[in-house]
This record gives sequence, C-alpha cells and structure tokens, in this order.
Amino acid sequence: MDPYALVVEGFLAVLLVAFLYYAVMLNRRLGSLRDSKGELEKLINTFADATGRADRSINGFKSTAEQSGRALQETIDRAQGLRDDLAFLIEKADSVADRLEAAIRGSRGVAGGAAVQPQAGATPGSAQGAGDQQASARPEPARATGAASAAPAAGGDARVQSKAERELLKALQSMR
Repeated sequence: MDPYALVVEGFLAVLLVAFLYYAVMLNRRLGSLRDSKGELEKLINTFADATGRADRSINGFKSTAEQSGRALQETIDRAQGLRDDLAFLIEKADSVADRLEAAIRGSRGVAGGAAVQPQAGATPGSAQGAGDQQASARPEPARATGAASAAPAAGGDARVQSKAERELLKALQSMR
C-alpha cells in the first residue's frame, strides 16, 4: 500500500470519528429540544389560559363599570331634578314670604292706626267678641315675628330665621 493512501485513510478515519462524535452531540441536543418542546407547549397552554382568564376578568370589570356608570348617571339625573325642584320651591317660598311680609306690614299699619274697639252689645264670650279678641291678639305675634326676622338680617343664623318664618305663617293662618 501506498503510504499516502494510508495517511489519507487515517485522516478520513479521524474525520469520521469526529463526525460521529458531533452527530451524537447533535442527537442529544435535538432530544433535549424535543423534551423542551413539550415543556414549551405546556408553558404556551398555561399562558393562553391565563390570557383567557384575564380577558374574561377585564370584560367583567367593563360590564361592572358600565352598570355603575349608568346607576351613577341615574342618581345624578335625579339629583339634578331635585335641585331644580328645590330651586323652584325656594323661588316660590321667597315670593310667598314677601307677600306675607307685606300683608303683616299692612295689618300692623291697620292695627296700629286704629284701635280695635269691641262693638256695642258684644260680650267677651260671644262669637263676635272672640273674633275681636283674636284681632287684637294678632299684632303681637306679628311684632314678635318682626323682632325675630330682624335678628337674621343683623347676622343671625338660619334657625332663627326659619323659626321666625314659622311664627309668621302661624300668625297669618290665625288671621284667616
């Protein structure tokens, strides 16, 4: 045999052994990749499940937020309606209070200018005498109301004013 052929065959044998070694290493790595593929699939499935749960939770949050928003808007709408009603009632109450105040001032002027005298023949126990007693008693609550209503104008609190308004209403009802 030729010495060159022997060297070439020896070189080919070394290359073949090196190829076999790398083939075995590649086979091990491909095996670990196949094993990792199963784990990767499990990981992807777990991730998909978590994503689905998160999506359902987000949809639940959205629906809850929409329901709460609608309920809140309904409450706001009712509150605005009540606010408008209260504003209307306050305006009406102010105009009624102004008219009542004018009526009281007018009745004070009449009661203060002309003293109410019992009619001849009227007895204190008769219906006419009782009406006269009520008429003479009317200016006093009006004066008390006037004194009480002057206090809030001078810096009193709202309770005094509302009490004065109640007294004023009682006085006006007793005049009927």
